[in-house]
Amino acid sequence: TDAGVAHFLHVDAFSDLIVLLIKCCGRGQQPKTGAEKEGQPPSNILAEVALLTKVVTVVSRVLVEDHNAHLTALVAEDPAPLPWQGFHQQPYFRFFSNLLI
Repeated sequence: TDAGVAHFLHVDAFSDLIVLLIKCCGRGQQPKTGAEKEGQPPSNILAEVALLTKVVTVVSRVLVEDHNAHLTALVAEDPAPLPWQGFHQQPYFRFFSNLLI
């Protein structure tokens, strides 16, 4: 199982970096007393949501491009590819699940 964990080492490190950036991105933007309007969330929460939205958008685009590239290669090449060839969804699933933990 160590070989299986080693495959996800980079994905885990990237997701940990993203979580750390999201947690720390709004700390320097603490509002002054009385600067916030009633009923609006603090600016640090808005910054965290904006960063998370950008990260999810970028990773989703990479996922779609990776899938399309493997699908095109699969159609253009051998009609009976080997089982380990093709699109691997596990790294993307692991990344998104790490964001939720």
